[in-house]
Amino acid sequence: MKKNTFIAGMIAILYIVFSCEKPSSSISQESTSENLETEMPYVDLGLSVKWASKNIGAKSYLEPGNFYAWGETEVKMKYYADSYLFYEDGKFTSYINITNELVGNPPNYEWVEVGDGLVTLCPDDDVATKLLGKDWRMPTPDEWNELLMKCKLTTSHHRIDGKIRWLHTLTAENGNSISFIDNGHYYDKGFWAAGTFASLWTSSRCDGAHQMAIIMSFNNRSWGQEYVMRYEGYPVRAVYVGDKDKK
Repeated sequence: MKKNTFIAGMIAILYIVFSCEKPSSSISQESTSENLETEMPYVDLGLSVKWASKNIGAKSYLEPGNFYAWGETEVKMKYYADSYLFYEDGKFTSYINITNELVGNPPNYEWVEVGDGLVTLCPDDDVATKLLGKDWRMPTPDEWNELLMKCKLTTSHHRIDGKIRWLHTLTAENGNSISFIDNGHYYDKGFWAAGTFASLWTSSRCDGAHQMAIIMSFNNRSWGQEYVMRYEGYPVRAVYVGDKDKK
C-alpha cells in the first residue's frame, strides 16, 4: 500500500507511543441504548459520505465521547479479551478467518470448516447503526482515507479541564469542516493517553490477523491506519449514508 495510506502497527508498538495513566473524570462514559439520531448532526464535506459533527457519546467535538470495543455497542469498565463479546474459551468467536480444524476423538477424526470470514461489521454489531439508526454506520478505512486526503488538516491546542488538548480540524474544498480532539484509548482497566493523536475505529478488522481491527490515527504531522486488538476501547465517529437532509 502507499506509504501514507497504511501504517501497520502491532499492539506492542502502540504501547511505546502511548503513555499510561489511570482513567480520569474528563474521560467519562455514559452507557445508553436510546436512539440518538435527532441529536447527531452531520456535516457535508463534499465526499462520498457525510460525517457526524462529533463522536458518539460526546456533547461536542471538544470531547472524545464514549469508548467501545470493536463490534460492541455498550461502554464498560474493562477492555480486555475476557470481557469481549466475541471471545470465549481462549478464542475469538465471530469475525474470524475461515480455516479447517481437525475435531473428534481417535480414530474418528474429521476435518471441519470453522469461521465466518466476516471482515466488516454487520449492522447489529455497528454501534453507530445501533444508536443512531439505519442511515448511520462506522466509516470504512477507504472513507477515512478519503477524508484525510481530500481535506486540509490544521491543528490547534486548547486548555480543557486544566489539561492541554490537541484539536485537529479537517476543512473541505466547500469550506465545511469537522474537528477531532486527541483521545487515547482503553486497554484492560487502564487509560492510555494519546499524546497529540486522534485515533478512532474503522468498520473493518485486519484481514490476515482476525484478532485485530483497524483504527485511523492522525495528528498534524502524520496519519495512517493501524492494527490494534479488537477488545481495546476507542471512540467512534459515525458517517451518514441516508438520502434525507439533516439541518
